[in-house]
Amino acid sequence: MKIEGAGDLDKIAANMYISNRRMLKENLALENLPSLQPHRFKYVHFCYPTRPNESIFDGFSVSIPKGTTTALVGRSGNKKSTVIGLIVRFYDPQVGEVLIDGINIKKFQLTQIRGKIGLVSQEPMLFGLTIKDNIAYGKDDATLEEIKDAVQLANASKFIDKLPQGLDTRVGDYGSQLSGGQKQGIAIARAILKDPKILLLDEAQVLLMRIRKDCSRDIG
Repeated sequence: MKIEGAGDLDKIAANMYISNRRMLKENLALENLPSLQPHRFKYVHFCYPTRPNESIFDGFSVSIPKGTTTALVGRSGNKKSTVIGLIVRFYDPQVGEVLIDGINIKKFQLTQIRGKIGLVSQEPMLFGLTIKDNIAYGKDDATLEEIKDAVQLANASKFIDKLPQGLDTRVGDYGSQLSGGQKQGIAIARAILKDPKILLLDEAQVLLMRIRKDCSRDIG
């Protein structure tokens, strides 16, 4: 991964994984474009609208090759979600560009770009329904088999299988009956079910624990 202005990475408190594939813009399929274009932050200058005098990024650049999994890691508590917020266009940079397949994301329709991105935030939003209903929200007409597959891939089956009602367990308002890790597990399963072209995980501890376990098994 090519990084320019690496000092800015120290400001990013994130464990963020980006699974890069393809995106659509209106009737234009990006897979028909040259496939070697990386995803990039190009000389990005950004400050939050409510704090215009506080610079968050000052010429930040990073190049992420397509088809890779990339982690940006930094100190805790320093703008941990800013990069993700710029990718999903919660905000736009004042100067510079965020490029997907070499195309400025401002050229995409907002609903379409977000429809192709799976996002698991630090505090996932769950509805006061069952675990199954919360996961199924990621895809219209999802089958039970698809939901179960997503649960397995999200490493959430271990705690769900132990619940008396399993997938039919109600999570309470905003997931109040679940721990933070359990909520993230459900949110990851929902994102996987969506089959996004880009998957963003902001400090998704459940997945990180699985990665550590897999690494330990390989070493052992």
